[in-house]
Amino acid sequence: MYKPCLYANYRVITPLISRVQPPLAYRLLNSTGGIGKPLSHHTSYLFDYPAAEVGIEAVMKYLKLDRAGAIAVIRKFYLLETRLHLENLWLSKGQEANLEGIIDMQAMRKIAAMITRNGPMILLSGHTTYYFMILWALKALGHKTAFMMVNPRSAIRDNAIMQRSLILSADALSGIMPVLFTNEGGTVRKGIDLLKSGHTILMLLDIPGYRNRGIKIDLFDNEFWIPTGCLRIREEASVPAASIFSYAGRPEAPYRIYCSGIRELAEPPDLQHWANELESVIRQSPGSWFGWFILRDMI
Repeated sequence: MYKPCLYANYRVITPLISRVQPPLAYRLLNSTGGIGKPLSHHTSYLFDYPAAEVGIEAVMKYLKLDRAGAIAVIRKFYLLETRLHLENLWLSKGQEANLEGIIDMQAMRKIAAMITRNGPMILLSGHTTYYFMILWALKALGHKTAFMMVNPRSAIRDNAIMQRSLILSADALSGIMPVLFTNEGGTVRKGIDLLKSGHTILMLLDIPGYRNRGIKIDLFDNEFWIPTGCLRIREEASVPAASIFSYAGRPEAPYRIYCSGIRELAEPPDLQHWANELESVIRQSPGSWFGWFILRDMI
């Protein structure tokens, strides 16, 4: 029952909803119950384990919530992930008018002004809600942008129907801005070249796979490994950096923006500031963070 239900939502229900403009589209979307993903069956494209249970346990451990509270956090994430699929459809179909009211453009104009004053920079972010919208907003405001991500085509699992939505976003973004795939090599050199050509690059640091080859940061009073490529790129390109995160108070609410402002990155401890800011955003909106499912692989 699970896979047919999920397939119907992915192939039929959400595409039908995508024909409706916001905010009505979001009200309809919320009624789908998280695109048919029961808590016991959630498996993402990165996982070969029941990620929902892992996420629940992580929320309980690091936020000190009881099980009912942790389940509520994960269910909210499911709704936000379903919303991500809807917005991927709009992005891939060029329906950008539907995106204009779903992010805090006043905050994005301040960030665009910061880039205008200081030149191209590195924006350090995390898996909080739909980070692609930050790039879309900056591009809409006249800035050259680029993004670093794992190529979902090389990581996708056959049963991960929902996660195929990431391919939509990767393809759509690749059509409007440079996208650097970190699992295809040469990312540092390409990033430096893009910065020198006037592009601002968004990077996500809360990703697994860097044990003993990244650096440790403190998050929720525990140590986790994150990548350091941003330090190499910043140093060689001689550009400033800032932390930036999007998050949503409710699954249908416009994305709010947090930005730290300019900060020089020279030594690994500077990335602790990014971690502190990420934790602050997560505590404001724990259901906005994908990281609950992958924290165990960052230890």
